[in-house]
Amino acid sequence: MKKICFILLAFVILLLNITPTVKATNSLNDNKITFNQISDNLKELDSNLAQVNKEIASLKTQVTSNEGTISNTEEEIKRNEENVTSLQNEIVKSEELLNKRLREMYKSNAYGGVNYLDFLFKSDSLNDFFSKMQACNIIISQDKTLIKGIKDKVSKLNESKILINEKKEKVVELNEETKNKLKEVQDKQSDLAELKNKMSVEKIAISGLIEENELKLINYSLSVINSSDSSGNQLTQAIKNLEDILPQLSTPSVIAKANEALTQGKEKLITIGNSPSDNIPGDNSYKKTYNMEATAYSDGILTRMGLPPVRNPNGLSSVAVDPSVIPLGSKLFVEGYGYAIASDTGSAIIGMKIDLYMNSSAECFSFGRKSVTVHLISYQGEW
Repeated sequence: MKKICFILLAFVILLLNITPTVKATNSLNDNKITFNQISDNLKELDSNLAQVNKEIASLKTQVTSNEGTISNTEEEIKRNEENVTSLQNEIVKSEELLNKRLREMYKSNAYGGVNYLDFLFKSDSLNDFFSKMQACNIIISQDKTLIKGIKDKVSKLNESKILINEKKEKVVELNEETKNKLKEVQDKQSDLAELKNKMSVEKIAISGLIEENELKLINYSLSVINSSDSSGNQLTQAIKNLEDILPQLSTPSVIAKANEALTQGKEKLITIGNSPSDNIPGDNSYKKTYNMEATAYSDGILTRMGLPPVRNPNGLSSVAVDPSVIPLGSKLFVEGYGYAIASDTGSAIIGMKIDLYMNSSAECFSFGRKSVTVHLISYQGEW
């Protein structure tokens, strides 16, 4: 129970912490990180809800069992009361039998006094005395046995009544505790379900922002492919841009749009007499050119833009820049490295510095630190 309360409190705190972060001004990276956090938390919530549901089922089974025990105990009490009545009747009959025997003895003059001594001293002879004494012993023994048997039965009956009532009280108390615990767990279940619903809404909102931001990365290429005025070279470049950025997208709807546009673009190329396999036109003009100090990094999970870092010498790689120098989302050409998207940042990447993503630490070590020429081909939304 304490564990469930702790988990619930932790998730409430987490929800309070992450709710204000869903803003349109957030970076794609921030949104993706929050999205992934919520996804992980939802999985954890599902796991804890399953645990709570299991505990609820167990408690309900216990309540049912307790109520069955209470019902059986009440039946036992009822049978005990019936046994009491039966025993009381037996006591009455035994007392009547004892009184009857004494009356018969009195009527036959075998016993005419109030005690056995009178009976014995009225003996006519020694043999008569011993005969009467033997008869008295038998009667006394029978009386004692009868009375003791009745007392024993009464004592056992009283003990049984006490034990059964104690048993019922304990089971009733246990059942009340179980019902209270069940209510507490059901309340936790309701709280967890409400929290899950809030997180699901939050996830949907963030998912929409991620989709919006990823669409910005492909919108220019989509517009080129959808335009009836695009040349073969423009279509070919747009197709290449989509193919390069596609591995870095994560939203199914955006991926579907990109694939649909790729198919459409390749069909258009064939229609106008070009082949999708024709040589890709180069970027012969640049907006800006920089001489920068380059370093290398690896083992990244997500870039600042929320894209997975990629090293693709034949396509589009990831690099970290100072956004105040090169805006995020810009398409670059780094001499000696290849085409890249400025999708990441770093605390040490300030001013005229650039960090190139590599697939391994060995490649980073081999690259070291060197000067490179960086060409800014186009800004986000222009390629």
